[in-house]
Amino acid sequence: MIRAVAIFLFVVVLSTTAATFWDAGTVVITLGGREYEMLLGVGVVLVLACFFLLFIAIRSLSLMMSSPRKFQDYMGKRRHERGFTALSRGMLAVAAGDAAEAQRYAKRAQSLLDDPPLTLLLAAQAAQLGGNEKAAETYFSAMLDREETEFLGLRGLFMQARRDGNLEAALVYVDRAYELRPNTPWVVNARLDLQTQTGRWVDASDALGQARRQNLLTDDVERRRRAVLLTAQAQDLADAEPEKALDKLMAALRLVPALVPAAILAARLLKERKRMWKAAGILETAWSQTPHPELARLYRDLKPDETPEQRCRRMQLLADMKPSHPESRLLMATLQLEMRDFDRARETLQDVARHFPTGRVCALMAEIEQQDTGDPFRAREWLARVPNAPRDAAWMCDNCHNQAPGWAPVCPSCHAFDSLTWRKPVPDIVEQVASGSQALVSTDDADLMPAPSPPGEDQPAEAQEMPPSALKKMGTQLRVTRNRASRTVQVVRDEIKKDVRLTRERLKQAVSSLGSGRSNGEGAAAQPPVDRDTGAVDLSGVTPPEPEFFQSPPAPDDPGPEGEVFEDRKAGPRAPRV
Repeated sequence: MIRAVAIFLFVVVLSTTAATFWDAGTVVITLGGREYEMLLGVGVVLVLACFFLLFIAIRSLSLMMSSPRKFQDYMGKRRHERGFTALSRGMLAVAAGDAAEAQRYAKRAQSLLDDPPLTLLLAAQAAQLGGNEKAAETYFSAMLDREETEFLGLRGLFMQARRDGNLEAALVYVDRAYELRPNTPWVVNARLDLQTQTGRWVDASDALGQARRQNLLTDDVERRRRAVLLTAQAQDLADAEPEKALDKLMAALRLVPALVPAAILAARLLKERKRMWKAAGILETAWSQTPHPELARLYRDLKPDETPEQRCRRMQLLADMKPSHPESRLLMATLQLEMRDFDRARETLQDVARHFPTGRVCALMAEIEQQDTGDPFRAREWLARVPNAPRDAAWMCDNCHNQAPGWAPVCPSCHAFDSLTWRKPVPDIVEQVASGSQALVSTDDADLMPAPSPPGEDQPAEAQEMPPSALKKMGTQLRVTRNRASRTVQVVRDEIKKDVRLTRERLKQAVSSLGSGRSNGEGAAAQPPVDRDTGAVDLSGVTPPEPEFFQSPPAPDDPGPEGEVFEDRKAGPRAPRV
C-alpha cells in the first residue's frame, strides 16, 4: 500500500513538473561533438527517468544480494515450525502412553531442532515409556551438562535410581538437587524418605526440621515423626550405650507419651536399673492410651515377688484405665484363670467372646473350660474355632496393609516411614459390618439371625477405622454369606412343609381306614367320636401313624405295601410299587 502511494505521488510530481516547465525554454546538451536541443520539460522528465532507473537497478542488485540469506531464514523458520510441531505431538503421545509414536516424534524433533532441553526431555520420556531405561538414563545424564536442565536431569536420574532400588545413588542425586533448589517440596520429602530408609536417623532429623519450616508437615505429624526417629536411634544404642539410649527414649516419650515401642524399650532399660516406679509410670501412661499385651507383660514382671492376690489387684488397676478394651478383658481373664476363679474369668470374656472372638479369646476360653469342667468336648469346640477365628491385633502397615513381625521405624515390605500401627488386620472389618447389616437380611430370616450389638459397645476402637477397599471387600463377603444362609433357610422350610403335608395325609388315611372298618363291623370300638353339630372328628384317642421322615427306609428287597408311594427327597416321587 505504501509503495503504491509513493509511485502515485512520483507520477503526480513528474507530470506537474513536465507541465510547468514544458514551454519554459530549451535545453542544449553537447555530447561527443554533437548538440542535442530539447524543451526544458522534456529534459526534466529525462533526468527524473534516469534517477528512477538507477533506483530500480540498485534495488534489484540489493535483492539479488540478499536473496540467499532470506531464503535460508525462510527454510530455517519452516524447519523450526516442523520441529516444534513434532515436539508437541511427541509430548501428546507421551501423555497418551503411545511409546512408539512418542519415540518417532522424538527422533524427528531431535533432527529438526537445535534446542537440547526440550528434545532431551521428550527423548528421555519416550525412552522411559518404551522401557528403555539405559537410553533414558543417557538422556538425563546429558541434561546435567547444561545449567538450565541440570535440576530436571537430577530429578530424572533420582526417579530412575529409586525405581531400580538403588537408594544410595538416589540419595546422592537428591542431595545434589537440594544444593540447587533447597526449597523444592519434592526434594525435601525425598531426602527425608531416603534418609529414613537407609537408617540415617540424625540426617533425617535435620530433613524433618526443614520440612516443618516449609510447612510441609503439621505440628502433630512433626512431633510424632521426631519421636519415632529418637526411638530408632535408641534401638541402635540400646546395647552399646544404654544410658544415651534411655535419654533419647525419655525425649521421645515427652513428645508422644503413647508411643508403645518407646515405652516398652524404656521400661526394659529402667527395669534393668531397678527403677521400677519410673518404669511403672511409663507403662501406665502408654496403656491408658494404647493397650498392648507387651505393656501388660512388662508391668506384671515389675514385681516378681508379690503374691497372686497382690498381682491381681495391681493388674486390676492397670485394666481399669481402659476397662472396655479387649486387651484389658484378656488381661483380667488370664489373672482370674491363674487364681482359678473360672466363673469370673468366663464372665470377663463374655462380651469379647460373643461376636467374632479372636484366636487368643478362643484359646483362653478353651483353657477355662478345660480347667473348670474338665470336659474335653467343650474345650475342643473352642479350639476348633481358632484356625478360622479373626486374627488378633498386630503391627499393620497403613501404606501397604501388610503385617510386620514387629515394630520398626520403616515398614519391611514397602519401606514407608512411620506407617506401622497396632490394630486388627483388615479382614476383621466383617465384625463392624455385621453390627449394622440388618438391612441386608430379609425380614423372613430375621428371626434366625442373632441380634447385633450396638456399635462401639462390644467392639474395639481399632475396628472402627478401616480402609474403604476393605469395607467393600467385607461387604461382598457378607452378601455372599447372606445369600447362602437364605438358600439354606428356604431348603429347610421346604422340607418342613413337605413333612407336614405328608403327616396330614397319613392322618387322613388313618381316619378313613377307621371309618371304613366301622362300616364293615370291624374296629367299631376304635371309631373316634364325631361332633354332630360341627362334624369335627375327635382324634384325641387315636394314635396317628409315625411320619415318613421319622421312619427308617424300607429294605432294598422289601416291596412295601401294595400301592404305597415312596418319595425320594432328592430324586422326587417315584411310581407306586405293585
